[in-house]
Amino acid sequence: MHRAYHPFEVAPDAPTLTLSREESFHIVKVLRARADEKISAFDGRGNVWTGRMVSADAKALEIAIETRERAAPPSCRLALAQMLPKASLADDIVRAGVEIGLSEFYPILGARTELKLDAARAARRLE
Repeated sequence: MHRAYHPFEVAPDAPTLTLSREESFHIVKVLRARADEKISAFDGRGNVWTGRMVSADAKALEIAIETRERAAPPSCRLALAQMLPKASLADDIVRAGVEIGLSEFYPILGARTELKLDAARAARRLE
């Protein structure tokens, strides 16, 4: 069963949900999912919806919701403290960490850190 990220609100009685364009493209074109396949969507806040794909539309994949659940909180919390790499790698590190269940990320500035951000941009990146 494929899993997809759906950060938007879903009404408690909604019969369907529609994935974002990026998630729809990934599920349909990259993972090659087809209509009527089972799929699970989660919002990162503990809500999980399971259902079947109504259509394999790469622009707006619609899921007919069969079950709604509240995911149990993780039994342990993972944290990563890492020296900040070049900007191009920082996003990849955070993304991979989130994929494996990272709950906390502590960026560390060191004497050899190659970081060229002004204060305003640094604040935006840390959000």
